Amino acid sequence: MKNINTETIKKTYAGKIYFCPWGDYSGSNFWAVYGHAIICGYFHGYFDLPIAMIKAGLRLG
Repeated sequence: MKNINTETIKKTYAGKIYFCPWGDYSGSNFWAVYGHAIICGYFHGYFDLPIAMIKAGLRLG
């Protein structure tokens, strides 16, 4: 038995669905999902270490 939701999604979006790496957002527009992933990562604190390293490097320079 085929899953109707999967078939409907494939027909509607031609199989192109993008997902946030952290699994809390999906959509057919790449740039919307990409923007969400950056904002989502920032709020989850995934960029804290790189930002701290850049700030430390600028203080030493």
